[in-house]
Amino acid sequence: MKKFLLGSVAFAALGIGAPAITADMPVRPVAAAPAFSWTGCHVGGVFGYEWGHSDTLTTTSSSTVLALPGAPAAALAFNGATVAAGQPLYDGFTLNGFNGGGYAGCDYQFGVWVVGAEGDWSVSNKSGTGQATPNALDPGILTSAGPLV
Repeated sequence: MKKFLLGSVAFAALGIGAPAITADMPVRPVAAAPAFSWTGCHVGGVFGYEWGHSDTLTTTSSSTVLALPGAPAAALAFNGATVAAGQPLYDGFTLNGFNGGGYAGCDYQFGVWVVGAEGDWSVSNKSGTGQATPNALDPGILTSAGPLV
């Protein structure tokens, strides 16, 4: 009796699963993704803020000390002496301001080749402060006549 009961349950289980197996659809082919194309137009813009500081230093030994009339006697001793490279020559200056611009263009792709045209425009509105005249050379600056005192 037990064999008959177990066989009946197994047969019923296989019979219930049969309709689900026959209802499966065949796998559909996946469509290939379209190829990428560079053909088209584009436009964009930029916006930013700039800032900076610069110290003017000598790059060669061709800068010379110039003692103006009425300068102290200690400064007159260095008149005409060359200033060593890397020494501060002018007071530093700072700049800051906004910038912006835009661009636009169109491209056309044929085969593996892309041709196109693009134009851009930008503007920078920086301003700052600085000294237009040489500084009064600080004591300790190295010259051909020795360090300034």
